Amino acid sequence: MLKKIFIFGIFLFFCAGVVLAQNGVLPDPGLTPDSPFYFLEIIAEKIGNFFTFGDKAKAERMVDLMDERMAEAQKMLKEKKVEPAKKALERYQKHFQEFEKKLEKMGREGESLDGVIEKVVIATEKHIAVLEKVYEKAPYEAKNTILRVMGVSLRGQEKALFVLNQRNSERALRFQIEIMDRRIERARRRIENKNLVSGKEALKNYERGEKRAEFFLKSVKKMEKDPEKIKNLEKLVLEKTKKHIEVLFEIYKKAPNQAKLGILRAIENSIRGNKKIEKLFKEKLEKTKREISIPERTRKEVKKRKEKREIGK
Repeated sequence: MLKKIFIFGIFLFFCAGVVLAQNGVLPDPGLTPDSPFYFLEIIAEKIGNFFTFGDKAKAERMVDLMDERMAEAQKMLKEKKVEPAKKALERYQKHFQEFEKKLEKMGREGESLDGVIEKVVIATEKHIAVLEKVYEKAPYEAKNTILRVMGVSLRGQEKALFVLNQRNSERALRFQIEIMDRRIERARRRIENKNLVSGKEALKNYERGEKRAEFFLKSVKKMEKDPEKIKNLEKLVLEKTKKHIEVLFEIYKKAPNQAKLGILRAIENSIRGNKKIEKLFKEKLEKTKREISIPERTRKEVKKRKEKREIGK
């Protein structure tokens, strides 16, 4: 019996390698945590881990397994199977921890990070997008787990970019800008489709990415010796910020009232601290604020929060 399981495990390992190699979409989940045969998948993966050599290969394998766990969790949540979904997400976190250990070791030992950073950044952004989306309709019992794992993905992605930043600040900055592009597009699409909860999560993550971009740009200025390159990167960030704010204004126009305040906050945060951007958009922002129609309940909540802050002072 054990021999049969071992052979089947080897078969699963090699089949999985073909599926996991596909980029851009989640793989087919295959066996899921609700299956009585799920233990065979665990055995197959352990065999695969055993036959994977080198820190870089092991790190990349952990990213592939994260893809697999996210596909399982997505399927389980669609079927409202909370406990199996939690099991998949817990295993996802363990894979991420293993990945981070390998990444830290590679960083300490000066190994090449080419391919590894790109792979984890693309994968985690895909996972964050999935978690934002499933969070909206997930059973209440699963929501905290989803938010926790999303936090793990965000922090892990940022950690990988910070490691890259120590070696190549420009590359880290360009990665972060690409991430912001993806998040603003997700927010636009979801809010227009009235998926307000997942749209709000995408906006929050966009704002988080914006702070990282500012940090990486500062790092470039400290490390880069070519003034022309710094100027071009500053111009790139400025143009991207301008484009994102324009998209946010378009989202604002079509958004229902309950989403408008969050969008305004994102616009204000994008404008704040940049004098060139402020000149372009400040007047438009003030006009938008005057036009906003805020529900009475929301007005009262905002007033209460303001009063609490003033009392605290």
